[in-house]
Amino acid sequence: MAGEDSRVLVLPIVCGAMEENAFLYADDTTKDAFLIDPGAEPDKLISTLNKHDLTLRGILLTHGHFDHIGAVKALTEVFHVPVYAFHDSEFLSDPYMNLSARFGKPIVISDYTPVSDGTIIKLSDASPCTLRVIAAPGHTSDSILFFDEVNRICFSGDTIFKGTYGNYMLP
Repeated sequence: MAGEDSRVLVLPIVCGAMEENAFLYADDTTKDAFLIDPGAEPDKLISTLNKHDLTLRGILLTHGHFDHIGAVKALTEVFHVPVYAFHDSEFLSDPYMNLSARFGKPIVISDYTPVSDGTIIKLSDASPCTLRVIAAPGHTSDSILFFDEVNRICFSGDTIFKGTYGNYMLP
C-alpha cells in the first residue's frame, strides 16, 4: 500500500472494544513482518499473518496503554519474537499507568528491547525495510513514532487522531 514500486505492504487491523488500529508492516517480497500495537484479539492478528503468509519478526509498541499492548503476551508465547518499546516506559510495568487495572485484567510487560529516539529497526537480514524511532511524548511520556523514510510511512499510535492531535489527558 506504499508507492507503486515499493515492496512494503501495510495492513491495518481493527481490534478490541476500543477499536484500536494494529498494523502489519511487511516486506511483500520476503514476507517478513512487524506487528505494530497489537492491543487485542491475538487470534485475529495471527489469522491475518497466516492469510498473507507473513513471518512475524517483531512487535513494535508506539506507547504502553492497554489498548496497544493487550495481545503482546499471547503473541510472544506463539512467535517468540522481540518486542520493541521506548527505553523509559513505566507504562509497560504498571497496570495502573497503562490503564489495564481499571478493566480487571492487569497487563505487565517486562521483557522488551528498549529503543530511543533515532534507533533504526531493520525488518530482517533479507529485507531492506527499516523503521526509524522518533520520540514523540505527548499522548504518553513513552510515545514514539515508527517512520519508514523510504516509503514515507509513519505509525503514530495515539499521537495523532484523524483531524486532530491525540488525547493527552490520561496517564
